[in-house]
Amino acid sequence: MVRKFLEHADLLGFRRRWIALILVLQFASVLFEGIGIGMFLPILELITSGREPADLAADSALWRLLVDAFQVIGLEPTLGPLLGAAFLAFLLRQAFMAAKLLSLNTVKFTFMRDVRRQAFGKFLAADLSFHDRVSPGEFTNELTTELTNATGALIAYVNYVGQLTVCAVYGVGLFVLAPTMTLATFAIFGVTALLLSGLIRKSRAAGKQVTAANQSLSKFLLERIRSIRLIRLSAMERAEREAVADLTDRQCDRLIHLSKISTLLYVAVEPLILLGGFVVFYLSIERLGVPTERVMLLFVAILRLLPVVKEAMIRRQVFVGSSASVQTIHKRLLEMDRAPEIFSAGRAFDGVRDAIRFEDVRFAFAKSGGAQALSGVSAEIPGGAITAIVGPSGAGKSTLIDLLPRLRQPTAGRVAIDGVPIEAYDLRALRDRIAFVSQFATVLDMTAAEYIAYGAGPIGRAEVEAAARLANAADFIEALPNGYDEPLGEAGGRLSGGQRQRLDLARALARKAALIVLDEPTSNLDAGAERAIVSALERIRRETAATIVIVAHRPSAALVADHILILRDGAVADAGGHESLLARDAWYRETLHAVAPHSAAALGATSSAVSSAAPDGS
Repeated sequence: MVRKFLEHADLLGFRRRWIALILVLQFASVLFEGIGIGMFLPILELITSGREPADLAADSALWRLLVDAFQVIGLEPTLGPLLGAAFLAFLLRQAFMAAKLLSLNTVKFTFMRDVRRQAFGKFLAADLSFHDRVSPGEFTNELTTELTNATGALIAYVNYVGQLTVCAVYGVGLFVLAPTMTLATFAIFGVTALLLSGLIRKSRAAGKQVTAANQSLSKFLLERIRSIRLIRLSAMERAEREAVADLTDRQCDRLIHLSKISTLLYVAVEPLILLGGFVVFYLSIERLGVPTERVMLLFVAILRLLPVVKEAMIRRQVFVGSSASVQTIHKRLLEMDRAPEIFSAGRAFDGVRDAIRFEDVRFAFAKSGGAQALSGVSAEIPGGAITAIVGPSGAGKSTLIDLLPRLRQPTAGRVAIDGVPIEAYDLRALRDRIAFVSQFATVLDMTAAEYIAYGAGPIGRAEVEAAARLANAADFIEALPNGYDEPLGEAGGRLSGGQRQRLDLARALARKAALIVLDEPTSNLDAGAERAIVSALERIRRETAATIVIVAHRPSAALVADHILILRDGAVADAGGHESLLARDAWYRETLHAVAPHSAAALGATSSAVSSAAPDGS
């Protein structure tokens, strides 16, 4: 168990100097406690014998030591000074105990802070394949509930070792006092531990069940909280209540089962040890003829050790019962260590001058069993233009654009920018010049100005406002009660979908990116919001040199594009301008008019009007 504890402690960053400090303080506190209790032997001898300290010193090595020690401070070991020495020892014991408790709490909170920082840092550094398979609910549970349990387990084990230290110190002292009685007493402790070891083993299995129940419940709750609109609009409230009831019942049952084991252990230790203590007490007086004051002192020591042994066994049970949490955190950290994203150095990326080319690019997700999301894509994205990538759901559009910032690596084939393999570019430099606007804008809980400046480095208010104007977001931002300083709420809840999308576009523009990628930017917007996004894209094309890539499943969003790629089944089915595709591609033509004929006409008019507008956008 010691080896496993140290292994987990080292891997989780539970520092050995913390362990040493706690154990040293524990040892110091029990040492002075032992001195304090041990002082009662000469006190009882002084009271019962009626002799002077000098007379006692003639017959006892202990009294000679006491006389010599008290002479150093100019006192005689009479009743008053002996009681004072005992009280001082107990005061020192309390001081070291307070230091130990403070250190334990400091270690606990520091350790939890460090693990959360470490885990979140590893999470950010892991590659996209890790994020594809990790459950946000499970990861959140691991950094909250399971980390709390794991910390409790490690602290419990340190306390367990500390309690064993107490037993060892008392054992040495008692062995000097009464060897036979001491051996008998510790034999009783050993038999008690052996009898209760089965309960401790059951804690391990119960702890694993509790951890599994916690993971399932956290995963379920986070998913349902995010999907509250779907639940209500599907009239599934009753079914979801029943589902969460099942999960919480399972978690509750397993927690109660673990609690039963802890309770049985808690109530069984004292009677067993106390019974053994009474037997030793009886035999010492009736059979062994041990002096009364030594028997009384030994019995006091046994009573003092009773809660210590009890606490040691409970701490061991806590460690064993919560070891599943330790293993869960350990496993997750190792998993992230094995999946780091490699930030290779390379040449600077200043933008796309000629074109981005995909040359027979293939990609398969590891968990898909080899099925290819991209199957031989060969295409071109011209620099300084707007390119739309359209196609039905599942065509591979999002996978294709994930290759641009190297979130994913092709299984086969090559991606090149201006003829240079994309792997030759410095990854950080590449991503610094790419801005991404997702289908569902992930607006953070900050002010509008802070969100627009997010990831843009040190920029001023003028640059923030310029990005907002370029994204057609300035009007609604300035209409907020505090304008750019208005908090947006969690997930931008105070804004409409179209406003969030334009705000996210402003954030992308504030970075002055050379390549802007928009993933389904208009798929969830009404016609008015869609026109605002199209108008913003036209202004960006006119006023910047950025290369823009729009991903859409409906062609109406591609009307603003200079170049269009049609993806179907992971391959390029066709490519060209809007008019040429409209004339020759049946899917493009039929989908455009079937999905939104009126929107398409309106967008076409908007696009033409904006294109012919004055350079200042008025």
